Amino acid sequence: MAELEQKLVVTLEDCHEFRGRYSLWPAQMFVALNRVTYSEQLRVCEFGTGIATLAVVRLLEAKSVPFTYVAYEHTGRQCDPKVSAVSWSRNDFPKELQGGVFDLVLLDTPVGPDRVKWLPLLKSHVRPGTILVFDDFDHYPLYRSMLRKHFDYKIVEHVNLGKQCGVGQCYVVCWLTAKIKATHAESAGDLYSV
Repeated sequence: MAELEQKLVVTLEDCHEFRGRYSLWPAQMFVALNRVTYSEQLRVCEFGTGIATLAVVRLLEAKSVPFTYVAYEHTGRQCDPKVSAVSWSRNDFPKELQGGVFDLVLLDTPVGPDRVKWLPLLKSHVRPGTILVFDDFDHYPLYRSMLRKHFDYKIVEHVNLGKQCGVGQCYVVCWLTAKIKATHAESAGDLYSV
């Protein structure tokens, strides 16, 4: 028996705690949160924690949405107690992810091309309909090619704000249309091959 999909409905005002500039933007989260669907509870995975993590938790609580939240953080930054925080380092990158299948994925760390190392790990943790928010998407061509390599997706929103506030800011919100793409077996040394 198929589980009924529930939809989160938020207004732009609900997203006022998202700050942008080194965090996720209100408009970005407005689009993502209004596209996400879930069954019994919203399952969130975030790579990089901060102001946006706290804002998501507070928004979900205000909307009385049951949720599970796993966050991967490499700075040692403390998170909300409702978030299951997993520490990692560039020298000790995780080999697999914790948690089941996620409805919403926020990809915002690490800075630079290493960000794509999460994509092969995500393959068994997403479903058709998972919403992926990929911050700084236009910064490296590798981001687009690796996303294409590992997932079938439809871009819901793609914004390049240019040098707003002195920061090059861009993001993409994707709706994953297939769980994974058929690719050759990957190894840790093959993460960047396209």
